[in-house]
Amino acid sequence: MKPKILLLVGIAGLGLLAIPFALRRREAAPVAPPPAAVLPPTPPSGSTVPAAATSPAPVRTDPMREWQAAIQRKDSNGVLSAQSMFLAREDEYRGPLMAMAREDKEPRTRAFSVAVLGRMRTPPPESFFIEKLQDRHDFPRRSALEALERLGTSACLAGVDGLASSDPDELVKSTAARTAKAVRSR
Repeated sequence: MKPKILLLVGIAGLGLLAIPFALRRREAAPVAPPPAAVLPPTPPSGSTVPAAATSPAPVRTDPMREWQAAIQRKDSNGVLSAQSMFLAREDEYRGPLMAMAREDKEPRTRAFSVAVLGRMRTPPPESFFIEKLQDRHDFPRRSALEALERLGTSACLAGVDGLASSDPDELVKSTAARTAKAVRSR
């Protein structure tokens, strides 16, 4: 019985002795250097440019342009995502959205801008929405009417009543009538 135990202990001991050799072989395997494209560029010798200035700047996108593109593509997820960001950071985006609502050549973009501005906790002054009632296209006019339905006072009634009685677009007329009724009921 003793020889069997000694044999097992001896085999186990040899196995334990082999482990360091196996580990050395793995450690000795050559490691490939990282690709050159990953390494930051080194400034020329004698250069006074700090290392941070030589690394490439992170790519940033313009949320306003992305939002415009999402509107043009009719990408509802992109539009809703941007609108959520605009509403969460309304102080940062109120001015650019107002400029876009006034100046963008695309009526749908102007309309979406007006709609987001009308849903802000702190919207632009009522005069901004009254101004947008005069837009040459029906989409921004309807968005302004919907904002005034929620925010408007008696100051907007002259413009709203004018659209309700004489706008060439029937949907604008009906929206204006609904807005006038909501404003008068307050």
